[in-house]
Amino acid sequence: MKRISLSLITLVLMGFFSLFFFTFCFYSSLQKSITSDEVAHIPAGYMIWKTGDYRINPEHPPLVKLWASLPLLPFSSFHVPVKDPDWQGGEEWHFGGYFLFNYNDADVISLLSRFPIILIGLHLGWMVYFWGRRLFCADKNTIAPLAGLFCAVLFFTEPNLMAHFSLVTYDAAFAWITFMAGYYYWKMHTEGIQWRTLVIFCLVMGLAPLIKVVGFFLWILIFSHAFITAILSRRRWRFAPKGVHLPNSGEGLPNKGSNPVWGIPFRWCLTPSPHKNHPFDRRVWEVPGSGNGI
Repeated sequence: MKRISLSLITLVLMGFFSLFFFTFCFYSSLQKSITSDEVAHIPAGYMIWKTGDYRINPEHPPLVKLWASLPLLPFSSFHVPVKDPDWQGGEEWHFGGYFLFNYNDADVISLLSRFPIILIGLHLGWMVYFWGRRLFCADKNTIAPLAGLFCAVLFFTEPNLMAHFSLVTYDAAFAWITFMAGYYYWKMHTEGIQWRTLVIFCLVMGLAPLIKVVGFFLWILIFSHAFITAILSRRRWRFAPKGVHLPNSGEGLPNKGSNPVWGIPFRWCLTPSPHKNHPFDRRVWEVPGSGNGI
């Protein structure tokens, strides 16, 4: 009963702070005028959907522009000025201004285009919650949901994040994909490589350069870390058996086995105690029923 009530309260509070974040972002979207970057990003994404032509804003990858302009597609009232000289000449700033303020309603287009970015912010907030409850988990009945909730509340009430997730820019979306890549990379470090985690990690890493060109540097950062970690720790990567998961200390930690798994090198624990049988220490565990670590 205690476990159910605490989980329910945590989810209710998460829903409240999610609504809080969405409300402030939506209101901010209503109040803000078009920013200079949005003059190029929003028309570029819409014209790609309608014409398949990437001549506007070609220096940036298309994924964020396409995602932001997706809500515009069901409306046939928006004009597609393919005969405009600035479109034909690829003048993104002049064309963007005319597209938004001369041919169409800039207020309606900006509000619809900012809505998908707000959804990315909400998803990132919930990912902060799930990673927080696993990073700082000592007892699944009490510490885990509260730790995740604490992290999520810091995210959902941060004014800078509200400001960025209410605009059609690449920075907020790239923060989201970077966090996702870090989370699934961490999961493979701590739980072993499982097929589902590996597929999602590869998908996230593939999306990174499609959001922002610096996504290629994210590849360099993560794969360099994996290479250096493998050399320094001599840790052998292998696929985890199906159904293996990181146990909670409330379930009891195994004390036997010759090959423990260490959460290297960015594993957190609620106590500095080095003893593996400490009730709050989750650093050492083994595959259930196998007698061997991953």
